[in-house]
Amino acid sequence: HIDKKNSIKIRTFVDTDSSFEYAENKILQKYSIDTKYKTTYIELKENALCKGIEAQSLSLIEKLSIKHKVKKDHILFNQGDMADSLFILLQGEVEIRLYTSKDEYKRLAKYNPGTFFGEISFISPGKRSASAIVNSNAVLLELTHNSIVNLKAQHKEELLLHLLFKLGNTMGKELRDSAQEIRRLEQV
Repeated sequence: HIDKKNSIKIRTFVDTDSSFEYAENKILQKYSIDTKYKTTYIELKENALCKGIEAQSLSLIEKLSIKHKVKKDHILFNQGDMADSLFILLQGEVEIRLYTSKDEYKRLAKYNPGTFFGEISFISPGKRSASAIVNSNAVLLELTHNSIVNLKAQHKEELLLHLLFKLGNTMGKELRDSAQEIRRLEQV
């Protein structure tokens, strides 16, 4: 943009995602639209993974989860780490990165309060396919594969069915998005 002295301020970005996000936030700020969503705390029952779940199953998730309060720039996990868990984001912002070298990466996703991520390792424990970095102070719940598998509870089947449908829908959407991105890259 050009300031009052008509000098040009040039801003550089690591990738196009960051540049678009910067421009979008500037437009939102110009029109006084709140961009403080990262500081909002979203209750577990309002999280995309838990919406519509029965009270007993919600209670089980709360009981089985490990609560994490982490600071900006904290690395939740690295690409290649062994894992069996998913994260439920209650507050803050987390970015998923696929590193192509030590310093270069492609941002795959950015998650805000009310979302979840890490479902591949939760369903099929193994190596993480990407890294997760906290962009702003965050509160998360971590739910492990083993905590669900080893659960001896009356509502286990109901919880498993709910998680299966929610995770299946999410993974199906992400697979369609990935296929579309691959088709786009093939045309370049």
